[in-house]
Amino acid sequence: MAERSPTYVFVSHDFDNVLALADYVAVMKAGRIVQ
Repeated sequence: MAERSPTYVFVSHDFDNVLALADYVAVMKAGRIVQ
């Protein structure tokens, strides 16, 4: 089995946090970045 990187999920209701992290967010599907 191939080595896999950990996946982190961050949920925030603080809009300032969302804006601060927006440059670092990726949407993935089947292991590929789609957005």
